[in-house]
Order: sequence, then C-alpha cells, then structure tokens
Amino acid sequence: MIRLAKQYLSPYLRQTLLLLAALLASAVFNLMLPTVGKRIVNEGIANQDTAYIFRLGLQMMVFLLLALGLMLIVGRLSAQVAMGFSRDLRHALFRHIGTLSQTELDELSTATLISCQVNDVNQVQIVLMNVLNIFLSAPLMAVGGAVMAYITAPNLSWILLAILPLVLIVIAAVLMRVNPLFRENQARLDRLNGIVREILSGMRVVRAFNNEEREKNRIDEAAGALMDTAVTSNRMTVSLLPLLTLLINAANIMTVWFGGHSMMEGLSTYGDVQTFIQYAAQIMTSLAMTSMLMVALPRAITSAERINRIFDKTSSVEEPQQEAVPDVRASIVFDHVSFRYPGGEENVLTDISFRAEAGETIAIIGGTGAGKSTLLHLISRYYDAAVGKVLVNGCDVRRLRPAALRSMLGIVPQKPFLFSGMIYENLCFGKRDATEQEAAHALEIAQAADFVAEKPEGIYSYIAPGGTNVSGGQRQRLSIARAVIRQPKIYLFDDSFSALDFKTDAALRSALAKETRDAVTVIVAQRVGTVMHADQIIVLDRGRAVGIGKHGELLKTCPVYREIALSQLSESEVGA
Repeated sequence: MIRLAKQYLSPYLRQTLLLLAALLASAVFNLMLPTVGKRIVNEGIANQDTAYIFRLGLQMMVFLLLALGLMLIVGRLSAQVAMGFSRDLRHALFRHIGTLSQTELDELSTATLISCQVNDVNQVQIVLMNVLNIFLSAPLMAVGGAVMAYITAPNLSWILLAILPLVLIVIAAVLMRVNPLFRENQARLDRLNGIVREILSGMRVVRAFNNEEREKNRIDEAAGALMDTAVTSNRMTVSLLPLLTLLINAANIMTVWFGGHSMMEGLSTYGDVQTFIQYAAQIMTSLAMTSMLMVALPRAITSAERINRIFDKTSSVEEPQQEAVPDVRASIVFDHVSFRYPGGEENVLTDISFRAEAGETIAIIGGTGAGKSTLLHLISRYYDAAVGKVLVNGCDVRRLRPAALRSMLGIVPQKPFLFSGMIYENLCFGKRDATEQEAAHALEIAQAADFVAEKPEGIYSYIAPGGTNVSGGQRQRLSIARAVIRQPKIYLFDDSFSALDFKTDAALRSALAKETRDAVTVIVAQRVGTVMHADQIIVLDRGRAVGIGKHGELLKTCPVYREIALSQLSESEVGA
C-alpha cells in the first residue's frame, strides 16, 4: 500500500494537503461543540441568562455549519484523489502488463490479471478513500477528545483508561483472524474467475459433449468455496461492531453512574458529566470507525501485494537499445536455434537452421506438437531462443525492440481473433490510417470482399467480440486482410488457411503471391496442398528439421513428408 501510495498519490499532493487542513479544522470545530454546550448548561441555564444562551447557541450553530461544510470539502477532495489514484494505477498496471512477454503472461494467468486490474485496484481505491476521510480525522478526534475529557472531568478519566484497552484488544483479535481469510478469499476469487472464463470461452465444446451439468458443478464448487471464506470473514467483521457498541454503552453507563455520584459529592456539575459523555462518545465513535477501516485494510493490503507482484515482474524478452530494423531487403535466418518453454523438460525446437529471402515463400509442416507455431513465435519475439540466433534483415532479433520488429510483420494467428466494432475498424487495427480503398484491396486479396459486400452495411458492418457472428473461414479471411493491409515485409501465417475450402485457399494464395513479391512469406500449415508450391518446405518432427527443400525433392528424400503427403493426397495428386 505504501509503495503504491508514494508513487501514485504524488500528483495529488496539493489536494491531499488541502484535505488535511480541512480535516484538522473540522476536528477542532467538532471538539469545541461539547465545551460550548457545557458553558450553556453551567453558566447560561444556571444563571437563567437567555441572551447568553442564545449567543452561545448561535456560536454552536456556526461551528456545526463550518464543520459540515469542511466535511463536504473533505469528501469532494478525497473522491478526486482516490479516483485519480485508481485511474493512474490502472493505466500504469495495464501498460506494464503490455511490456511483459508471453512467458510472464502465461505464468500470471488471464484470470489473475483481470482480477487485479478490476477488483484489486478497486479494493485499494475504496480503502484509500476511507483513509483520507476517516483514518486521518479519527486519531485527531480520539486524542483531542481524550484531552478535552480529562480537562472537563479528571475524576472520571479512569473510565476511559479502563474501556480503551478492551476496545483495542477486540479490534486486534478480529484483525488477526480476518487477515488470512482475506488472502484465501482473493485466491478463491481468482480460481472462480478462471473457471468462468474457461467455460464461457469453451461453451460450444461443453454443449457438444453434453457436459453442462459437470461445468455447473465446477462453478458451484468454486463459488461455494468462495462463499465459505467470505461468510466466515464477514461474520467476524460484523461481530466487531456489536462488541464495540457494547463497550461504548458500558462506558456511558459507568459515566452516568459514577458521574451522578460525583455530582452529589459536589466534585462535578451536570454540564461536566454531560460534556464528558459527549467527548467519550466522540472517542468511541472514532475508534469504531477506525476499527471498521482496519478490518477492510488487510483486504486492500492483500490486493496491493498482488498488484506489486505484477509490477515486480520483468519481461524475459529484454528491451535493447537499438530501435530500428535495418532498412535492407527482407530476410529471415535461423542459425542453429533451440528453444524450450519455461519449466519444460525437453526442447520444443532443436538445432533449427534455414534462410529465407524476400520474394520467397517458406512453408512449415509437421505433426501436432512438432513446434511449428513456436518457430513463428521466435520470429515475432513472443519468446527468445535459448540457443542460437534468429536474424531478421541480418540483425539478431534480441537486439531489436519488439515494437520495432513487429512493425514490419504481418501476423495471422492460429486462432483468428476479431475485436468488437466494425469490419473497417478491425482492418484498421493493422494500419491505423488505412483508407477505404486500402481496406477494399486487402479484402479482395483475402477473398473476403464478396461476403463483406453482401452485408447490409458493408465494411461498416458490426463484428461481435471475438468475431462470434461470422464463420470460422470468414474470421480467418478478415484476419488475413488485417495483416495484408499494412503491407509488411514479412508475413507470418500460422495455420491460417485451415478453415478455407480448396478453391478459396488456391485463390487466396494466388492473390497473395502477387502482393508478397518483395516480402518473406512464412506459412505454417497442415495441408500439403497449401504448402506444396512453396519455394522451400521445412518438415518438423518432434522439434527437429528432418527435411528442407521443395515438394518434389522432399517426396524422394524425406519419409516423414512423403507419409504426410500420401495421407492427404493420392499418388497421382502427389506426383502432379
């Protein structure tokens, strides 16, 4: 909490100082009210001086209005500071998450990141707002009230000394029990978020296998575990207020009892006892408010720790000093590259070497888990090679800033993803200043122009989040158009033609061939028909390149490739 407050409260120092001044002034006015009331009782009423009573009553009214006005200012300033703090923190957190490599994102999990971005920041913001409103004024009221109570009736001060330790013991006992529960509660909330996200993302699979009931049980189990922890912590939190109320009432009863005896003995007046009760109430109220804040504080501290853990993560893909990619003819070189995922026991890629020049089409084919997509991830620096070098335009990609490198790439992922909005907006995601003519050209190349033209709004038709209102083949073609529109020097197609029929596949590759004459094109595919016309085919088997060459050469020299080809095509088609 302190670390976050130091960094993200500094822009609001002026508002915070004004808030503190308003709190101090408000506390002074509130502490003066009982004393003025005592003077009315002891001097005005005792002497039946109506003018004196009216004058002091007017003074009390002014003090009360000033205190209320100052608290309104405090509320406004605390809201500005807390909301500005949460906005800046969310912005910084999102920017930092964007700097992390895929390794760290996989480790943290999407559910945790969403929970931190929304729930944890909200918890810190709420407690910060309460701290500004309560935690700073409560000590002033408690200490000031204790001093004024002692001045008013020293012979009754022992009552406060007897009650206050009990109040502090009750607060400490509840906090010790609640704090671990809040940590467990956050972990269970993350688990519930992860399950819900997984089920909603895979709802079609769930329904396809009639597993709705099983997934409902998973949700019920996770939600039940979260409820158990929340109920236990809330039960303890709720029990705090009745216990404090009991102690406050006990203090009031003791004050009335012993104050009455003090009055009969002539040691105190009625005004003294009444004022002492008011100051005791201010002290106890301040402690009660502080205790409720202290109960909420562990939850915010837990949230702040989770946020700081994200900020402490650094990308395993380092940001080098060189920003620009060498402005030369496009090329890709893999120089004895090996790679394994963090925590993996075996290499996903082992000793991969090849070269691709501008105007060439490189195809990568192999069985499931052979490392095809991983190879593309190394080019785009989602991960860095453990051994060997990946060169783009003759420069080691580890010497290039990821943003500069990716600006020359046109990437079509294995699972095409579209954002909510218009088709045109999705295409502009590849090139922000793209014109309608450029969008139309990209759609023509991607063989998407026909189905887009059939829509009532054309390129301004709405796309649902994730592209759920278009078919898989249409999503793939729109994703291809999004890459084509930026006219990159290197195209990376990660099994991006799998949902296309053979006719559309052939037409798309033919149109791409004209568009990519000066670019390097890397195609990952499962279908031999998609890769057989490539300038160079790399055959992967268990992470190793078991064959590199053209279609005809590999049929003769690479048994793995021939087996794949014959499993999809007839002898005559393979030969043709």
